[in-house]
Amino acid sequence: MYFKKKYIILTLLFLQWHCASLFKSAFTPPQVSVEDVEIVDAGFNGATLNLKIAVNNPNAIGIKLASFSYEVLTKGEKLASGEKKDPIDIKGKDISRFSVPVTIRYAGLQQGIVAIIKERKLPYEVKTKIAVDTPIGVLHFSPEHKGEIPIPTLPDVEISKVFLDEMGITSTTIVFQVKIKNNSDVKVKLKKFHYEISINDFTIANAEMMLDKTLESEKQTQLVSIPVTLKLLSLKRSLINVIKEGKFRYFVKMNLSMETNYGEFDVPYESEGMSSLY
Repeated sequence: MYFKKKYIILTLLFLQWHCASLFKSAFTPPQVSVEDVEIVDAGFNGATLNLKIAVNNPNAIGIKLASFSYEVLTKGEKLASGEKKDPIDIKGKDISRFSVPVTIRYAGLQQGIVAIIKERKLPYEVKTKIAVDTPIGVLHFSPEHKGEIPIPTLPDVEISKVFLDEMGITSTTIVFQVKIKNNSDVKVKLKKFHYEISINDFTIANAEMMLDKTLESEKQTQLVSIPVTLKLLSLKRSLINVIKEGKFRYFVKMNLSMETNYGEFDVPYESEGMSSLY
């Protein structure tokens, strides 16, 4: 009797194992992917993305997405991270899709916001960890996605003209005319303008100017005149001779404070060239 019971138990265990093995071999693992990353908006300071996740269950029996976490990286630096803990039921013979909104900010990145804006695009990589609860246990997936975030184009800033405005016995005034052109459809409000101007390596001006001008649309321009009055008695003889000759090399270092619907930021510009006053 003892051996008979033992035989029955072993037989049942074998049948259970065999059925489980058959079920496991018949179960097809789901396909999990980052189907797409939608760029909802992109500005000078950051962007909003929509991670679109797809889970394809080819089996007749339902499964469940147990957990989901993600990281958004650029050149190894983390832009954003998060997780979704609410389980999602996935029916048999069905593809379930869900979106995860992600807000990223460029502040604090090693390459700096100015470098990002000048590149006009930011490469990114999405890394995910997804756990799916199935009849054969919890399966883990790590789909990834790569792409680029477009960055709005900065306004162009250039010295369009340098001319002599006034020449007196004790002083002279030179005007540096700066042309600012909006290169995107983003409205740009010009707030203030810090500049440092040198002539033949002599610094002749270092000041700040309030602007309060708005470039409403693409290709709209704004001219800003920077008058620099020089007291001749306080200048070195070599610089006075340069001004009298009227030909000199200039270097202008500028920092333009702007405001857009994406936030406020400062952008540096540099310009150099030769000028003839007469």
